[in-house]
Amino acid sequence: QYFRNLFELYGLHFEQEKQIGLYSLDFAFLNKKIDFEVDGEQHYHDERIVKSDKQRTNYLKSLGWNIIRLRWSLFQKLPFEEKQNYIKELFALLV
Repeated sequence: QYFRNLFELYGLHFEQEKQIGLYSLDFAFLNKKIDFEVDGEQHYHDERIVKSDKQRTNYLKSLGWNIIRLRWSLFQKLPFEEKQNYIKELFALLV
């Protein structure tokens, strides 16, 4: 919800839960072929999900996509200024 609200606020064009092959992309920026993923901890601790994410990344890269992954739990702990810097850098890639 956090990033969807930001992207909408700044008028960025994206599709949420965009289906590409077998995979659903959290935020697909079709014009840039960027997949922005907001990952929960299960993406780092559940071996099945880790393996699936690797296959997913390889598949999307083979189609020319760039994947940006954000570990939500770490982002939440960042000081406000670091969050702002991350968002600025992210937006520079997406615009």
